[in-house]
Amino acid sequence: MTAYEKLKDKVEKLIEDFNAELNARIEDIDKANAQISGAENKMSVATVAGDPLAYSKAKQDKQRAEDALEMYQARVKQLKGDKPLVSREEYDADSREVKEELSQMCLEDKRKVVALCKQIEEIVKRNNKTIEDANEVLIRYQRDVFHDWDRKEKSSKGDYYVRPMAENKFEDFSLVWLWGRISDNKIYEDICKTVEQADADK
Repeated sequence: MTAYEKLKDKVEKLIEDFNAELNARIEDIDKANAQISGAENKMSVATVAGDPLAYSKAKQDKQRAEDALEMYQARVKQLKGDKPLVSREEYDADSREVKEELSQMCLEDKRKVVALCKQIEEIVKRNNKTIEDANEVLIRYQRDVFHDWDRKEKSSKGDYYVRPMAENKFEDFSLVWLWGRISDNKIYEDICKTVEQADADK
């Protein structure tokens, strides 16, 4: 299990426990309020009946319920405050562990990207060389065999002009342009430098 997965489980457990306690204390508040109301009713009944023992017991029950209510309310106030659920030391240590692991993962993935880009570069170089060589053949075929070259032609005004012939060549250099966009990119340069530096530090 990765550090971030462990932290994810920890965060979910801490929040789950926090919410469980908060909900439990809110339920305790409701129960304490009900006990206070019940005790007050018993005190009223005992007063009418003239039963001091029942009155005293009901009054004690009410006091205990009020004390419990005060305690539960104080705890809810604490829980709803901004006190962290973990210490600064634990928070920093967990964060550092996840970031160090992510940094290592990114370095390994950058190595893979650089390796893939080198493969792309080789493919593009081969592609471009083949196209350039083939275009030389196509142009020679056009000019030296088909005898298709720039011609002097007479205009309607009687003067001469050169009619250039379109070169017979293949013009899809999209892979070269793509590689140019990648290789000239500052981010790619920085990634290459990071990998080179890390490998040099081994």
